[in-house]
Amino acid sequence: MNSDGSEQPRLTHNPARDFAPAWSPDGRKIAFASTRDGNPEIYVMNADGGE
Repeated sequence: MNSDGSEQPRLTHNPARDFAPAWSPDGRKIAFASTRDGNPEIYVMNADGGE
């Protein structure tokens, strides 16, 4: 992503709705809600999109 916020990469790749992202205090993880399992649940991933 550029410093002006342009060219934001997509970090999740599924047809479900991902929403309400939040950074971890150390900036290394992102927590978000998703309906990928049919019900809204909380997921956590690395900030770079891995795991």
